[in-house]
Amino acid sequence: RSLEAQQALRRTATDVGRTTIGVTYGQYNTYRRDNNFTISQTFSLPGVYRRQALLLNAQVSGQQFQLAQVQAELRRQVRLNYEQAVFARHRVQVLRGQDSLYTEFLRAANLRFKTGEVARLEPATALVQQGETRALIRQARTGYQVAQRQLQALLQQRQAVNVADSLLRPLEPVVLPALGDTVRLAQNPQAQVLRQLIAQRQAATQAEQALGLPNVTLGYFNQSLKGPQTIGGVGGPEQDYTGSDRFQGVQGSVGI
Repeated sequence: RSLEAQQALRRTATDVGRTTIGVTYGQYNTYRRDNNFTISQTFSLPGVYRRQALLLNAQVSGQQFQLAQVQAELRRQVRLNYEQAVFARHRVQVLRGQDSLYTEFLRAANLRFKTGEVARLEPATALVQQGETRALIRQARTGYQVAQRQLQALLQQRQAVNVADSLLRPLEPVVLPALGDTVRLAQNPQAQVLRQLIAQRQAATQAEQALGLPNVTLGYFNQSLKGPQTIGGVGGPEQDYTGSDRFQGVQGSVGI
């Protein structure tokens, strides 16, 4: 949603603001009541809109890189917890096999102890090893359940995620990119986010500086001037104007 909001704001880069419409009514010329209508619009210089567009584009790119970073981290967490669940599941299976061996060994040791073939130490040792193995089984089951709950939360599932009976494979060695490998370093999501944050700060500074540039206001007016008006200067003929006679012109100003 944050990315969608930034994309929507990008369309406002060239927004010139609201148009001002004014009305004046009263005795501003003679004792007769006249009316005056004005419409004006304030613009910034083109450089202001260009820098605003660069800033908004940088913010959108920043949100996109942050989204890519979150997605990459989510994939990493899902894979990590899935591998932990697979490992815990295989560990439970292996420990169950060991538990079966220790159970059989304990039964045989007890039988030999009863017949006097071995001392009491052998059954006791087998019992301790069996207890340790069963404790490891409980620990592995807990690890499997934790990994399942993590997967359920990451994938936003209502039920526990079942892990397939995958084969365990040796992990490939992690090869970090060399300092001179600029291509791989540039593709790193965290590096992309940091670079974009720098670009965003620079664009924000330039946009802030552009706000100090002058504003230009252009306007148009249309008004009545009721009553006698001298035409052509002093001594010229007079003409009586009514409300249907309109006088118009343009206005311009620069804000510095």
